[in-house]
Amino acid sequence: MGRIAERPVALAGEVAVRPVLTLTVSVDHRVVDGVRGAEFLDTLASLAEDTRTLRPFVEEYRLRDGRAVVVLAEGRLVNLAAAEGHPPAVMDMSFAGQAFSVEYIRKNAKTLERRVYPVPHELDERIAKAKLDAMGMRIDAMTDEQRAYATSWKQGT
Repeated sequence: MGRIAERPVALAGEVAVRPVLTLTVSVDHRVVDGVRGAEFLDTLASLAEDTRTLRPFVEEYRLRDGRAVVVLAEGRLVNLAAAEGHPPAVMDMSFAGQAFSVEYIRKNAKTLERRVYPVPHELDERIAKAKLDAMGMRIDAMTDEQRAYATSWKQGT
């Protein structure tokens, strides 16, 4: 959950090596619960002499004794809170794939063996078409030549 290591830090315009605590506090994934996470951030803010934004989703709390605490994405799961790792435009397709896959399993449960299956190609195409429709976009149908190229390892990379 946390560890202390010697790291270079800037203090009063000078670089010095000091012990730095790296602490993981994730509100969304219940490393601590949401209420305790919010209380931690409130307490941290009350102890801070100064706060500043180092970059989007990165806040530094400078404590009165000169130490600093850097908090990412307000303690939330970074790739969701900052929408850098998995933007909603990708996640909606991922969730659609999961939902359609569950529906497929439910409908075909009696004929499926107990093993891992890839998402059926028809479901991928259904999701892609729904996404394009939602965006007001159309896609042409592949020609036989394009389909042969796309499904073959004989040409291209």
